[in-house]
Amino acid sequence: MTNKTGPLDRFERGARLALGVALILIAIDYGWTVVGTGAVVLGIVALATAIAGVSPGDRVLARITKN
Repeated sequence: MTNKTGPLDRFERGARLALGVALILIAIDYGWTVVGTGAVVLGIVALATAIAGVSPGDRVLARITKN
């Protein structure tokens, strides 16, 4: 099994950016319900990782599986 801890490639950054935008649009439609709040949180995380170009979750998972 290969652990990816490097920067995100161009396709994955684009996919996360599109997912983040879609989730924010879903959140606008639902408002401050459970679904809307969850969509906001997931959308912000997707946009942050797309802009930063790295995924902190991948690094954490790589450390856990390494040991």
